[in-house]
Amino acid sequence: MSGDAMFEARELSRHYSTGGGFLRALDGVSFKIFKGETLGVVGESGCGKTTCGRTLIGLYGKTGGSALYCDADVHTLAGEEKRRFKKEVQMVFQDAYSALDPRMTAGDIVSEGPDIHGLTRTRAERAERAVRYLELVGLGGEHLGRYAHEFSGGQRQRVGIARALAVEPQFILLDEPISALDVSIQAQIINLLMDLQKRLGLTYMFIAHDLSVVRLVSDRIAVMYLGSVVELASSAEIYYNALHPYTRALYASVPIPDPELEMRRRADVIGDAADPGLRPESGCKFAPRCKYADGVCRRDAPPLIESDEGHFIACHYPIQNIGAAPGEREMKF
Repeated sequence: MSGDAMFEARELSRHYSTGGGFLRALDGVSFKIFKGETLGVVGESGCGKTTCGRTLIGLYGKTGGSALYCDADVHTLAGEEKRRFKKEVQMVFQDAYSALDPRMTAGDIVSEGPDIHGLTRTRAERAERAVRYLELVGLGGEHLGRYAHEFSGGQRQRVGIARALAVEPQFILLDEPISALDVSIQAQIINLLMDLQKRLGLTYMFIAHDLSVVRLVSDRIAVMYLGSVVELASSAEIYYNALHPYTRALYASVPIPDPELEMRRRADVIGDAADPGLRPESGCKFAPRCKYADGVCRRDAPPLIESDEGHFIACHYPIQNIGAAPGEREMKF
């Protein structure tokens, strides 16, 4: 995509101290998020998706690199700039129940942000604004006085979305916003988020472990593995022309109602998720699970390079595809 980036990560890192050293939860990732788009971030549990998002918006401190919002370093903002940033950048959490204060009503939860940022002056304005944003997410004024435990899971997530919207943000970090919901409710929340983006001109970073969901909502997709981005491209390019064996494996893990195609896709299955604390000391992090890895892969870590316009990959031997859907392609080097 062209244009100025709203967010940019430059070699952004976040390490945690452990008993025997450091856990590199985020290990020098670089990418951009452009205004009006949805960047999907996908990978197995423990790959660093949530750490990436929270470090990008400053909820977690960084170990190295930089996170820029409209060219300003997120981790050094102060004063009025920091106040503006906190208004323009919001987050919707995975577990809406734990993210909502059980002692506050839905009206108070949605109104808290506008109160802090001085967006309402009277009680009437406060109530009117809360109702307006609850209605925007499919609830209404009758929900103003209810507490978190009085809502269903989907309704609680709608309250969380209304809370984020109530301060009129430019960017929302969506951290697995549907994974804790019933399957019957997930599609409703996805459709709501996509509709709100169109109506309000929002920019999203959508974190999930299900590549099929991410493909549906995202303009571009970053595939993460053990703290690093291993592939980054448009949603269509990732689906029809995935070049990294790990991306192929993620697609192979999504069940499809076609027994014959399912059997052919098993060649890409790689087994249990990797232990973040047992990553190789050198070479490609995916090499221990990759059937195509050789001595070069185990010795030298591949850099993230642009193989085609807008398609970035970190792999010594990217898979060349022939344009069919995942699971129907031949592997050719």
